[in-house]
Amino acid sequence: MTKGDVRCRGCVLVLGENPSVCPALVRSLGRAGLTVTFGSQDPGSIVARSRLVSHVVNFPAGGMQPWCEALEELLRRQAYDLVIPATDGCLVPIVLNRARFESLARLAVPDALGFAQTYFKQNTVTMANQLGVPVPQTVVLHDAAELDKFERGSGMELPL
Repeated sequence: MTKGDVRCRGCVLVLGENPSVCPALVRSLGRAGLTVTFGSQDPGSIVARSRLVSHVVNFPAGGMQPWCEALEELLRRQAYDLVIPATDGCLVPIVLNRARFESLARLAVPDALGFAQTYFKQNTVTMANQLGVPVPQTVVLHDAAELDKFERGSGMELPL
């Protein structure tokens, strides 16, 4: 099948399972008059029951490859004006496979630099420090041995 077998003006695909972000997105988009398709790996998702969701697509669990294959197949069958990954579990596979999807739909994802600066905490902290934005004291630990050494002499409390 090729993209465009089914056309839908004002159609948006929201992807994810976040119980606070996804309902807010669906509500905002639906109230704006857009047609919302909701895609999730959770067949029991409460978001799928929203009256503002026109269609529900169940994505396979079991790793990035089957998920990406299912998304690509969907985007080749159905034209969406925008694809919005609402969780990291959906954002990361799309960003890592951008070339695979960007010709099939408009993606609401940051470019490579934006992703690197915002997804990886140390990059965000470094950028904030460079721009003079206050950030809490931050330490990057790479393994359990560093954690043990840090805990003994730091005097800092560690949030868990």
